Amino acid sequence: MNDLQVKIRDRIKVAQRILVTSHIRPDGDAIGSSLALGLALQDAGKQVQVVLSDGLPGSFKHLPGSEKIKTKADGEFDLIISVDCSDLKRGW
Repeated sequence: MNDLQVKIRDRIKVAQRILVTSHIRPDGDAIGSSLALGLALQDAGKQVQVVLSDGLPGSFKHLPGSEKIKTKADGEFDLIISVDCSDLKRGW
């Protein structure tokens, strides 16, 4: 494990309230990775919100956990994780 991976792991370990998000106009990769990470963090005992500002396209509502996706964050967070987002301008 390199130094960056260790830092990321350690930040996730200490965070209790985590926001998971992705890019605007989410595609299957963005939705799947957001949900997968959100559910994994929740299983690890974290309080998690999955936020996609453009919401969830109807064709993805069958995915486990899709009902947890919000369009706006609520509250304060110890950590924000953005997945499948290569450019800050495309972020939420």
